This record gives sequence, C-alpha cells and structure tokens, in this order.
Amino acid sequence: MHLWLGLLTGLVVFIVSITGTLYVFDEELFRLFHSELYHLKPTQQPLNLSELRTIAQQAIPGKKITSVEISGDPTDPYLFMAQQIAPPEKAGLTYFTQLTYWDDVFIDPYRGTVLGVVDRKYEFFNLDRQIHQHLLLVKPIGSFIVGGSTLIFMVMLLTGFVLWIPRQWKNLKNRLTVKTSGHWKRLNYDLHNTLGFYILPVVLFIAITGLVWSFKWWEGGIYRLMGAKEKPAFGREFKTPSTQLPTAPAEDLAFAQIRHFVQEQYKIIGINYTDKADKPLNCYCILKNNSDGWRGFSYFFFDSRTGEFFDQIDHEKKPLAMKWRNSNLDLHTGRIYGWPTQILFVIISLISASLPVTGFLIWWGKRKKKSGSFKSRRLKSSGLSIPQPLRGV
Repeated sequence: MHLWLGLLTGLVVFIVSITGTLYVFDEELFRLFHSELYHLKPTQQPLNLSELRTIAQQAIPGKKITSVEISGDPTDPYLFMAQQIAPPEKAGLTYFTQLTYWDDVFIDPYRGTVLGVVDRKYEFFNLDRQIHQHLLLVKPIGSFIVGGSTLIFMVMLLTGFVLWIPRQWKNLKNRLTVKTSGHWKRLNYDLHNTLGFYILPVVLFIAITGLVWSFKWWEGGIYRLMGAKEKPAFGREFKTPSTQLPTAPAEDLAFAQIRHFVQEQYKIIGINYTDKADKPLNCYCILKNNSDGWRGFSYFFFDSRTGEFFDQIDHEKKPLAMKWRNSNLDLHTGRIYGWPTQILFVIISLISASLPVTGFLIWWGKRKKKSGSFKSRRLKSSGLSIPQPLRGV
C-alpha cells in the first residue's frame, strides 16, 4: 500500500510541498522583490479613501476596483484591488481561464500618487499559490487532484510509521539516526525512513489544515469538531436601508469608524466595495494586539450608501469555529506565531518534498536488484556461466 500509493501521488506531493515552502514567506518575499512599493515617508495626513480610490481607478481603465486594504504601518501604501472572476461557462481547464483580471494598485496615501500596478493574475507568488492549491488547473479539477493526493499522502504517512516501527527495541537507535558513512542506498533509506518519522505530526497537521480548501465535507467536519452544527455566517444581510442622506462618501465614514472601534490597534483594515444600495459595505479588521492565540479578525458592516454602521462580528465574541476558520491559513503556513514557526514549516515542507524522491530511489534500487538477480538465475539455469573479471584487473 505504501509503495503503490507513493508511486501514484509522489509527483503531486513533491510539487505541492515545494510550492508550499515558498508560500510560507510569500508576503515577505513579495516585499523584498517589490521594495520600491514600500517604505514610504509620511509627510502629512493621508488623503481621503474615496479620493485615493478615484486615483487608483484611473490607473486601470476598463477595470473595476473591488476592494482596498489599508495597513496599520504608516510607511506602507494603500492597496486597491481590481478582480473579476470569469463566469463558469467561460472557464476552461486552466487557472488562467477562470480569472478575467486581477490588478493590484499601490497608492501613496500622502501624495496621492500611483507607486505601481501589479498584474497579480501572472505574478510569481500568486502563481506559486495557484500551483500549490490547484496545479494551475481550474479550481474544481485542481482542488480534487490536490485534495485527493493529500488524503492519500496522509495514508502513506500512517503506513510509513507502521513500517518505521522496529521489530525489536534494540534497533530503535538505528531508526532514530541517519547513517552517513555507509552506501548511498543506506543513506537514502535512512533519509526517507528517519526524517519521515520526525516530521510526521507536523506534516499531518499541515495536511489536515490544507484539505479545508479542497473538500467542503472536510471543512464541515472540522466545524463540527469545533462545536458548530453548520458553517457560521461571516456576512450580514442589509435589510433596512437608511432614509437619511449621506454626509460623506460611505467608505470614508466606515474607515473612520473602524479605526475608532479598534482604537488604531490594527494590522490591516479591508473594505469590499459594492454597487448595490441594498448590499452592505463589508469590512474586516485584523487586530494588532490579540492575546488568545488565534488570528484576531473582526468584521464590520455599514450602509453602502450612507456609511451608517449597523452590525459587527467582534473577534472576542466569536465562537471557536469562527476563530479557527479565520486562523486556518496562518495555521497551515506556520505564520500564526511568526518567524520561528514559519522557518520550521519551511524545513518540514522541504523534507516532505524529499520523501517522494527518496522513496522512488528505494523502489528503483530494489527493482534493479531483483532484475539483476532474475537475470543471474536465468543464466545459471541455461548452463551459461557469468563472465568473471580477470584477477588483478
């Protein structure tokens, strides 16, 4: 079972693990390679959000701004995003056909200048994530292949642990160490067997959290384990439009109120725009100082016409299931506790990527050995002798 499942899914596991190592630090690497977009020097109060959105919209004619993210770091730009998903009937087999466009516009909020426009549809780190999640295939197909391979990989991890268990306890030391002085086949076997044992619990954790994006039934199962009978509602319906006239653009009023609610202690404030008066202005805030170990994520809802606040989902009052779902991405990448866990997850992902390679080499070595042994038996049974090298040669 361990052998044949490994041969079946090894390539997918290798690809998903390698792309996962990059995705752990995608934000930091993006900043590194696009440093010209960051490290602003605040010279005055930022311009109004509505003014900045107009400037961002002018930078991408023919496309529509759909959301904005404002960092709590005053040296960071405002990020306006324009994204459009292709209708299902127009989507083909690849990721590129299901996304019409996705542009990120970086704005200096103090001077009102466009720092740059990044086409995220083809941007390297976004493509890395799309390979990691969907193998650059359209989501339903890619998710099924990656999710199915991940489920099989979990079975392989468990069967691998069974194979690792020594038959006699005196051999335990050999199972826990890598012998570097022997033949390359022995070194390769130890790298597969021993390192696979050491990373087992963390790789299982990464697989469990990753399957949430592949299968709805898996996500629902974790919700139930967290005490929720069904998927919690992360949005709010806007049922009673205000009769008062707007005093300022709704986004400016919403942004000011959120900053007041969280007392300026935020990492990111995000606003999702809507053109429909009967739909709310959905906003979120990632909190800066959060003491419960989860990702601090609160939601705020405003009248999209007047900017009047009407509801919120406060992080402190969320049920456990919602706190987990908001934190699952950071749990999956190790980002939830910062650099130490991120570095740990990179190392473990690299080892995970090595397992299909070392496993294949073990199988190939045994296959060649059996093939040579079979050929030798055939020669002997036919009365032919195997040529021996001359002594001293």
